[in-house]
Amino acid sequence: MLTETAIQYYLWMLQFGCYTHLIPFSWDEQKRHLRQNKSKSGMVSFYLHFVVILVMNVYCAGRLIQSLSKNGSEFPLLIKILNLIWTGAYTFTSILMMQYQILGKDMMLFANSILDQLDWKQHEISARFSSARTSGTSSSAQQPNSGLSKQLITAMILLTINPLIHALIVPTAPCAPQFLSSVLLPCKSIGDSDHPLYTQMPFIIQEYYGITVKLFTWSFNWSLTFLGLTWILREIKTTRMQGLHRYRNVEIITTALNSSLKYYLTIFPTILFTVLSLLLFGCVRLWHLDPRSNLLFPTCGIRCGFESMSPLALAGRVNQESKSLLRKWRKQTSGGKWAARFKRSCRSIKCTAGSMYTFEESILIVSIHNLNQLTLNFLVAFR
Repeated sequence: MLTETAIQYYLWMLQFGCYTHLIPFSWDEQKRHLRQNKSKSGMVSFYLHFVVILVMNVYCAGRLIQSLSKNGSEFPLLIKILNLIWTGAYTFTSILMMQYQILGKDMMLFANSILDQLDWKQHEISARFSSARTSGTSSSAQQPNSGLSKQLITAMILLTINPLIHALIVPTAPCAPQFLSSVLLPCKSIGDSDHPLYTQMPFIIQEYYGITVKLFTWSFNWSLTFLGLTWILREIKTTRMQGLHRYRNVEIITTALNSSLKYYLTIFPTILFTVLSLLLFGCVRLWHLDPRSNLLFPTCGIRCGFESMSPLALAGRVNQESKSLLRKWRKQTSGGKWAARFKRSCRSIKCTAGSMYTFEESILIVSIHNLNQLTLNFLVAFR
């Protein structure tokens, strides 16, 4: 399923989230599982994170309304685009943190099921490699998927780097309206950056903290979706080799994924792709004006693009593999009436977000087309 390095990176991420209370769970060192956080101080810390995100959401929304009501000389296009991005990002984070309150237990159980699979598969692969070395046979068929492992490690690296890049942007534009420093520092204009570094340090730390909470919340939900789809894909391939009786297991895993991450799956195709489109617009129209201050456009764009495209590509692959398997089964005439009825009852595996979205094999192409269309609309609308 994944390499040992990728699994270790993921476990470190979960431990970090539990110890800093960015997620409302505690970490069981012995079983390597998530547990419901029964510590009063831990839950207070989590709710403090939640309150900070809500406050920043209201602040950014207020700044957005203010910027849209002003003319271009007072609030340039760059400021309006940045306010749109910040408001969309904090809104997305607020909804995901509310999801913990509604579906927290389901998410915890699904995450623990994934951890069980990672642990079991890790031991199975080690045992098969040892057996293969002893017998002198090839073990390539049992090797973990290095491509999926690299994607997971890439996500962890981007999660580590991006908050620092965002925080370093504050000294270049401390009076930008999306930053709290624009309210608390004596700013003469939006472009005023003549402030001592020591007066900006609290706001640099605050921005680093806010972006860390925001991006970790996104990454946690992304990781459950990505690893859940990876598990489903592996189960489909196992079903192809071992028989159709395992197909119900695949359907159960898919139902658990769709229900435990319902709000994330419903929202991210809309909000995250809108944010990504605004970042792409910023790269085309605004980055060249001040490459250092506008560094967030390419860096955040790369991360948002990766986090939005990778699960869609994997969901499309899962749907394609399940359709291929069902076509193969239905061409077979062996098995009798029971097998024929069972095959007819099987449906293609789809990652869904309620009745709003169905991630089928063409979803990535459609999403890229919509992204390009939305970006072009922004380029036409904002001259």
